[in-house]
Order: sequence, then C-alpha cells, then structure tokens
Amino acid sequence: MAGLCEGGNEPSGSLKAICNEKFNVKITHTFLEKEHTQNEADSIHALIERRKKGRTIFTPEQWIMLVKMAKTSGNPYDVTEMAQSDLKNLKSLITDEKDNWNLTEEKEESSLVES
Repeated sequence: MAGLCEGGNEPSGSLKAICNEKFNVKITHTFLEKEHTQNEADSIHALIERRKKGRTIFTPEQWIMLVKMAKTSGNPYDVTEMAQSDLKNLKSLITDEKDNWNLTEEKEESSLVES
C-alpha cells in the first residue's frame, strides 16, 4: 500500500520512520495489555499497605518491623537495612563536562543530539 513503510503498518511520514531513515535508529514500541501488568512486587506492596492500615508509622525502624511481619505464612520478607553511606549520588554520571547523553554506546558523538 502506498504511503507505508516496508513493514506495511507504519505511515512513511511518521516520526518512527523519519528517525529510522535519517539516523538509522530502530524504535520498538511495547504496549501493556489490560490486566497483564501485575508482578510479584505489586502483591508485596499491597500486603504491606493492608498491614499498615490504621497504624501511624513514625520511624524507619517501625517500617522495617512492619515489613518483616507483614507476611503471616511462609518465610518473612527479607529486609536489608541501609545506612546513609550505602547510598550513592549518581548525578555526576550525567553532569560531567562531557555530557553522556551526547555519546553512543561506543563513546562516539551522537548525531541525535545537537551540540
């Protein structure tokens, strides 16, 4: 059909087609299906929220105890306590003089970002 890309399902003037042609970039769109998005973490968070209902939490230690005791059957959730020194500031990875957003994976200048 005229006006479509090789795949036959994309208008030739679309942003995806233009990027592919001009920059040789492959763009893949992934769409979630309704009711197919639940993962294990969703049920964990829901259980913890149910156990918290009606309680006021004031300290991180209270959260730790609540999470550890949220599960009433099987093994309790494993909680790893962290100190301030365990946290890392990653801001420098994107704010150096040579901005990483301007480089390809091969550390070459990207043609996608204007200098």
